[in-house]
Amino acid sequence: MENLKWKYIFLHALRFLYGAVFIYSAFAKLYPIEGFELFVLENSFLSWNLSTVASRLLIALELGLGVFLWLNIYSKQIQKLAIAILSAFTVYLLFLHFSKNNVENCNCFGSHLELTPLESIFKNIILIGIGVFLYKFRTSFSFKSIRSITFILIVIVLLVPFVLSPPDFMVKHRYDNEIEGELNLQLLDVDFVYNNNEYDLSSGKWIVCFYSTGCKFCKMSNNKITRFVERHDLPERVFIFFLGSENEIQEFWNDSNSDGFPYEILSPAEFFTVGGNRLPSIFFINDKKIEHHCLYRDLFEEDVTTFLE
Repeated sequence: MENLKWKYIFLHALRFLYGAVFIYSAFAKLYPIEGFELFVLENSFLSWNLSTVASRLLIALELGLGVFLWLNIYSKQIQKLAIAILSAFTVYLLFLHFSKNNVENCNCFGSHLELTPLESIFKNIILIGIGVFLYKFRTSFSFKSIRSITFILIVIVLLVPFVLSPPDFMVKHRYDNEIEGELNLQLLDVDFVYNNNEYDLSSGKWIVCFYSTGCKFCKMSNNKITRFVERHDLPERVFIFFLGSENEIQEFWNDSNSDGFPYEILSPAEFFTVGGNRLPSIFFINDKKIEHHCLYRDLFEEDVTTFLE
């Protein structure tokens, strides 16, 4: 009898820890969610808006698995679903490992615990093994109105990522970033020459970005713009002004998964005089007239494509 008691304690403790992994994974992706959104964008054919929705649905799925494992209801179905999802993720990670050798973080735990696809595959194999063990020796809890409670829990779990971190397009007009007038390029005592090519930003349409080489959101903004330009085969009318040093530029391109755009490095006085004091600062200019200004959060795919097409 004593052995049976400890067996049940062990099984319930293991199930609780198993569910905790899924819950931790969900909230690690959610805070901060920006890196996971970009990971979904880079590794799928989804648009930016759909990527932000898909990333939150995946978070809700993991959160739901963890919650239902903790509650131990519909144990058979939930544990089978957990094994199936882990198996599907493992297949996808294998694809990433063999098709993209430069993936340093699979985002399984967001930016909190960075794992390569191969490391995450081993992690998933262990979790699948635990899942099979728990399924074999499963217990289950049932009560009156379990279906109604389950439905309510599913709705809550689906809403949690969207309420705690709404997709940008759902609150698109919460930002007051519009700047009228002209981009004051005459303050810059530089020739816009990059790789022996001259760039005249006073004529035609340009997306002019002000980035700091060490700014996380600047790197993510450059990642977004790079993906938008590549996916829609847009003319590369992007020019960047950097705050930083030349030896930091290549690391910036690497971190933002970009081949780079033409750029100039400015002194701090020039940089903040022209670009303002918020980073990243992105201007959509047409014949030097500012048509739109945005930061990272309100940098939308449809704005870029409409402007450059």
